[in-house]
Amino acid sequence: MKKRIILIILVVIMLMSASCQTKEYQIIAGKILSAGAESMLIQVTEGSEEDMLQVHITDKTKFEKGIPSTLEKGGQVRLSIDDEILDSYPAQVYAIKILEYESPST
Repeated sequence: MKKRIILIILVVIMLMSASCQTKEYQIIAGKILSAGAESMLIQVTEGSEEDMLQVHITDKTKFEKGIPSTLEKGGQVRLSIDDEILDSYPAQVYAIKILEYESPST
């Protein structure tokens, strides 16, 4: 009986610790001022106190279904970023996922 209780307690602790590991990322939105294959400069309209951000796009950056991997200058973008903000001007961040994109021609 004691072994069962200890086993149940261990399972509950493991489940609780696993659920605490989900990471919430900051969501920002803005207008793309310049865009390249590996980064883009955005004028922030929502989600950050910074007025501009240099957003780095890596091979780990995910794109929502239907969003092209090449984003254009003048487009509107909404994305999640890593918590780490590099102290420079403009501040530099890494994109985790491109959530929404509206091309400048629409």
